[in-house]
Amino acid sequence: MRHLNVILCTPSPIEFNGICSILRNIREMSISFRAIDPAALANAPVLPANADIFIGDPLALHADTIHALRQSSPKVKIVLLYHTALPQHYVKAFDASISIYDSEATIQQSITSLFNNRKSTGSASELTQREKEIIIGVVKGLSNKEIAAHCNVSVNTVMTHRRNIAAKLEIHSAAGLTVYALMSNLITLDELSE
Repeated sequence: MRHLNVILCTPSPIEFNGICSILRNIREMSISFRAIDPAALANAPVLPANADIFIGDPLALHADTIHALRQSSPKVKIVLLYHTALPQHYVKAFDASISIYDSEATIQQSITSLFNNRKSTGSASELTQREKEIIIGVVKGLSNKEIAAHCNVSVNTVMTHRRNIAAKLEIHSAAGLTVYALMSNLITLDELSE
């Protein structure tokens, strides 16, 4: 069982306790948590040497602090914890992102996928039901915004799922996803032509 040291940087006790509660339920990992005050981190952007994951609230952290963390701790996975829409260029600066509106399973999947080194292309059984819905939306030519409206999630959540899908399947194009969806029986040619 892999052990992870998670550093949480949020001024909200609700966010801290909620994330701890959700991540403790990941069966294949044991996790230790440590809180870091955002103000203290801004003054000295250095993480403990044993840190594996840093989860931070972007409203409490300055972009320069995130950049300094990347330089001082290059092996630490930096995860964005957001609760509002953010510009795409900001979200891309993180290894992963989780929303306070994501389901427990989605949050757990986002964290575990950071440490899953899959060498072979994934199978449809490894995808969550939501990820399969996202693939079908992409294959049908829907935009991220249209997929988000159809699935009743945020656009950032759709983008997170798309990153997770690309990591799991090692497919990075809509054409590749179309072939995958047809071969995995996620969609039929008749549905595709509609």
